[in-house]
Amino acid sequence: MYRCIIVLFFLVFLTPSLIMAADDDGPWNKYTIMPEDFEHPDTPKFEQYKVPIKFQGKPAPVNIRSHPKAGTWRTRLKEGSKEGPNFADHITIVTWGCGTDCFQIAFVDARNGQVYFDDKLACNVAVNIHDDVWGQSISYRRDSSLLIVAGCPNEECSTRRGVNYFIWTGHGLKEIFRVPRGWYPEK
Repeated sequence: MYRCIIVLFFLVFLTPSLIMAADDDGPWNKYTIMPEDFEHPDTPKFEQYKVPIKFQGKPAPVNIRSHPKAGTWRTRLKEGSKEGPNFADHITIVTWGCGTDCFQIAFVDARNGQVYFDDKLACNVAVNIHDDVWGQSISYRRDSSLLIVAGCPNEECSTRRGVNYFIWTGHGLKEIFRVPRGWYPEK
């Protein structure tokens, strides 16, 4: 009986602390998007892609007929664009969930209601991102045409995972830089 209590004590109290001590980085590993991935010396900065704020006033109603996918997401687009532009002067970025740590994205022009879906970034899966930067899985500003997305654009974890930098061209996105971060190999 005494031996069972000692073994039980070891299993319950000592084993977890030994395992945690052996894993100094906690749940993070070589596949985790880390804070230093945002600090690469060549990363584009919002200030490099400044745009003047010209659009003023009430945003135009969403033009559901302006893109074939717009009708499917009419409620999300209308609700998401009510507050007006939040990117590149007159563009409203609208996002909505598509599963765990996943969001879909669309762009609405506040001047005329035109809706854009970009094939380079239809959605993003923001998995295995360090807690200190998880809130930066998508970053943008109204006074800049730079869009930063951390994760797997279009769920392409094996080829495009990392911190991805895009600029708005007026009708879509152009990828300009990426800090790659690998993904788990297939077994």
